[in-house]
Amino acid sequence: MARETGSNEFQLVRAIFIGTGGLIAVAIVWGIGAWLVSYLTQGKLVVTTTTPHSTISLTSLTGTSVSSQGHTKLSVTLSSGQYVATVTGESMTSSQVVTVKAHHTAAYQLNPISTTGIEPVMYSATSNFVAGNSQLLFLNDSSKLSRIDANNNITVLDQNDSFRTINWANASFGVGENNSGHLFAITNGVVAPLNFHNYDSDDQPLVSVSPTKQVYVAVGGNLYLGGPSGNFKKIFSSNGDATILNAGKSAVAFVVSPDRDNGNAASGPGAQFFSIVQDSGKSVQQTNTGTFDAAISPDDTYLAIGTAQGGEILNASLKQIAAIPHPNFSHPVWLNNNTLLYSVADQLWTYNVLAQKSQVLAATPLAAPITEIAVSDDQSYVYLGVSNPSEIETLERVPLKNQTISNVVYDLQEIMPDNPGTVSLSMINFAGSVPTVLVQPVPGDPASDALQVAELTLEQDGFNLSQLQLVISPSD
Repeated sequence: MARETGSNEFQLVRAIFIGTGGLIAVAIVWGIGAWLVSYLTQGKLVVTTTTPHSTISLTSLTGTSVSSQGHTKLSVTLSSGQYVATVTGESMTSSQVVTVKAHHTAAYQLNPISTTGIEPVMYSATSNFVAGNSQLLFLNDSSKLSRIDANNNITVLDQNDSFRTINWANASFGVGENNSGHLFAITNGVVAPLNFHNYDSDDQPLVSVSPTKQVYVAVGGNLYLGGPSGNFKKIFSSNGDATILNAGKSAVAFVVSPDRDNGNAASGPGAQFFSIVQDSGKSVQQTNTGTFDAAISPDDTYLAIGTAQGGEILNASLKQIAAIPHPNFSHPVWLNNNTLLYSVADQLWTYNVLAQKSQVLAATPLAAPITEIAVSDDQSYVYLGVSNPSEIETLERVPLKNQTISNVVYDLQEIMPDNPGTVSLSMINFAGSVPTVLVQPVPGDPASDALQVAELTLEQDGFNLSQLQLVISPSD
């Protein structure tokens, strides 16, 4: 009996030993497996910045927060893929798409640039503006073509026509469309009808002008190509109605919403036919949804588009090569072949395609949203249409070549526009050695009396009149 009991105890110990060993083996295998999965699917990301008082944050390309850490360094292990690293400092922000690879350490340094000053150019509703070296052309609040010259004088160039839009190659040439859908060539400020009769008068054309003064006109799903003197020919056709047209050097981005009454219902709700059409008529096409803005780079290499998810950069084959994860991405305009400008609410951003990096360039006063962006012909300034909370629309600009902004301009910005009793005061700050104060008399009052009131008001506000030019505001 004793021998049998001892044998049982031995078997029990042996079983426990074998079981424990098995569990240890399983644990080891599980641990190795987990390590191997981690090794094969995860990598390390290190983001640093030298910007003081900054916060580094990390999000997925869809905008989901991943991790964040204050100060100057973020180090985290992540699944392989692409993320957006953002460094936010005092009035400075920089974002970059970063790539995490399995069993690799990716290191990035992000240092936001200081935001650039922004200066007012004009306190009035303006749109469709273009700036040359010696003139600024725009539509005024009455939709009349107007000009500010090198002496800050403002002139209405065409009293006869009210324009719905003007699309510019530069300050020397553009094409305007009036409210009836008729087209006009605008050459050095002179307006003349443009010979284009290839469309039903009930259709509303879309126009885009290339930097080389090629004129593209879309009517319905038909695309025409001509020049400053007309001579249009059809180069492309698609079923539906054109919604976006934007010209590059020798190609155009062309977006059409399909006509479901003609057999295109299968394209799906919200679908669009998206094309890059060359001057020869050769095209690259795809179907997508939700594109509301597009800008083709000057050399036709890239296409920036805006969607509800943010911005995207496509190549000439319409393949996505970069994402700009700003849901309020708007008004894309190319500064050059590699640098894109765009707005996010009240902020002006730049995006470098090669570096896949975004920077805040400037922010408008009072968080006023940006409504339009245009680069001056010499690339010295970015001009912005701004809608202020007080419902006063302004034209503002951001210097790109380290130009200084006069303190007088900043001081005028604090009080403009002003309405001291019997006059209204506004400002023009485009060119010249001093800013111009526009004086608008009450109808029926002598201009000389209005100027005296304006001078007295400005002196009481502490301004030196020798640093200003006062002129009577012209009427439309």
